[in-house]
Amino acid sequence: MLRESLYRPHLEHSLQDWGSADDPMLVDMIRKHLLPARGIEATPDQILVTVGSQQGLDLVSRLLLGPGHRVAVENPGYLDAKHIFARSGADLVGFPVDERGMQLPESLEGISLVYVTPSHHHPTNVTLTRRRRERLLDLAARSSTVVVEDDYDSEFRYSGQPTPALKALDAGGDVIYLGTFSKFLAPGLRVGYLVGPAEFVREVREVRRYSTRHAPGQIQRALALLIESGDYQRTVRRHRAELSKRWAAVVEAVNTQLTWQTHPAPGGVSVWMSGPPGLDAGVLVRNAARHGVLIERGDVFFLRDCAGAARDESPPASRNHFRIGFSAIELGLIRPGIAALARVIDEQLG
Repeated sequence: MLRESLYRPHLEHSLQDWGSADDPMLVDMIRKHLLPARGIEATPDQILVTVGSQQGLDLVSRLLLGPGHRVAVENPGYLDAKHIFARSGADLVGFPVDERGMQLPESLEGISLVYVTPSHHHPTNVTLTRRRRERLLDLAARSSTVVVEDDYDSEFRYSGQPTPALKALDAGGDVIYLGTFSKFLAPGLRVGYLVGPAEFVREVREVRRYSTRHAPGQIQRALALLIESGDYQRTVRRHRAELSKRWAAVVEAVNTQLTWQTHPAPGGVSVWMSGPPGLDAGVLVRNAARHGVLIERGDVFFLRDCAGAARDESPPASRNHFRIGFSAIELGLIRPGIAALARVIDEQLG
């Protein structure tokens, strides 16, 4: 598709500088083929192509936030989103997360923006329940709070039916929706999209114009051609089937080889682990790496770490969490890898 995008009639759209505009073909493919699967209806003027969902978060932050604003984030939650919001000068408020997703307060008064990952919470992968989604939208409407929905890997659900996007339930226009192509096609692709009210998208487009203008034209046209051909959805289905096998292998391995049981949410590209209270995941990460096993410590996802405290100052209650990624490892290596990890944990806990 990258080659085809450099032939007519696509050549002009691939190589021209379109100022603040996006490739109309890609916008049309997003509107007709991607958003309906998430239950979202949108017109072309409600869609903006971004250089990854990171740019979408940055643009939202630059336009809506500043000193004196308060932003509610999931705790634990996506680290880069917290950093982006903090850099705007806004104050961060952490809402705890349980097996049903973000826990909501009685009111959102005084909260300018709520950032949420409802399909698969980052980093635990739990799904925000329908009841809490409806309550979040109700609270946001009452307090004029903007809700930013980051739907970064909704395609990777391994059992049951996907839950409609929060944006699909949004009758009042309070939700800004962020999607990405980078998560499963290639991390370095750096293309995503934002969906919101037309007036807001128009203002965001002006902000983007004076930084990156638009995402590379050839990448936009090649993605549009990929979606139009049907290869995009075939790639998603194939990748989801492969990841489902790896997810099942990780869950089976940790529940047979570790000394505690876990019941992770069936989705995402990693498994969130909560070890015994005495387990220090920061030490575990270093010990496991010496045995060829790479995992991610979980305490960095909690709000205190985002606020500038040193990693080793994180509260003890968050230090026993860690994350096992499985998207970049062969299926046959998962079980021996978990076995090696189990030996390290047993040795560390004595």
